Amino acid sequence: MSTDLFTSYMNMGRSLSKERSYNESIDAYRNAVGSDPLSGEPWYCLGNIYYKLSEFNNAVEAYSRAIRLNYKDSDALFNLGNTYVELNCYNKALIAYKQSLDIDPDKYDVWCAKGNAHVYLCEYEKALASFKAAIKIDPSNDSIWIGMGNYYSDLKKHKEALDCYTKAVELNPEEYIAWYNKGNALYDLERYNEALGSYQEAIKINSNDIASWVNMTETLICLKHYDEALLSCKKGLALERNNINLLDSLGDINLLLNNDENKENKVK
Repeated sequence: MSTDLFTSYMNMGRSLSKERSYNESIDAYRNAVGSDPLSGEPWYCLGNIYYKLSEFNNAVEAYSRAIRLNYKDSDALFNLGNTYVELNCYNKALIAYKQSLDIDPDKYDVWCAKGNAHVYLCEYEKALASFKAAIKIDPSNDSIWIGMGNYYSDLKKHKEALDCYTKAVELNPEEYIAWYNKGNALYDLERYNEALGSYQEAIKINSNDIASWVNMTETLICLKHYDEALLSCKKGLALERNNINLLDSLGDINLLLNNDENKENKVK
């Protein structure tokens, strides 16, 4: 094995990855594997590249090879767990997260991811325990509060979910997902004017988020602001013209506007 050659390939792979030349980066890391077949590091790096490319099966294989070659740091196991989540393999993800926490129990992001995986499996008590462990480590992290809010939302505990999402936006007012989820909690509580404000904040941050346009349109319908709902709906359809929810809302809005127009004509 040539140490210099291995190092050269690894540096090349990192440089190409930073430049987002991912296919060339894969070639460099594979050359590093050929240079030192017993090293897990290039396999770990390959896993990261495949994950970025959404090639999740390849990512699982790469991370697994890295781990088998004694590259058993908490990040490799954490990333393996995240990849399993993308493949909807939540039980396998939980195994990886547990192994990651066995190495480093103070990683709040792993606890948070573990909590989310438990939510997907409807294992709510375990989810809550994981989120609480994450908050104990880093109470100022907005993503943890979003995860706990999702936990409460799944249980239809909308007031508790709202409290979590409110905390998340206080910690990070630039996170559109927190505003969007806060809007959903307010909508479920039938606090439509406040929900509208939250969806508007989400759209200010990320105007391409189709879900925010869908839910804002529905909220405007609930508020009987049909002209504004029509405008919101059209803006959403400009982003995704075949969105079934917006198309359904468009039909509802046109019907409601016609009904209002007919009532006005009858009054006249």
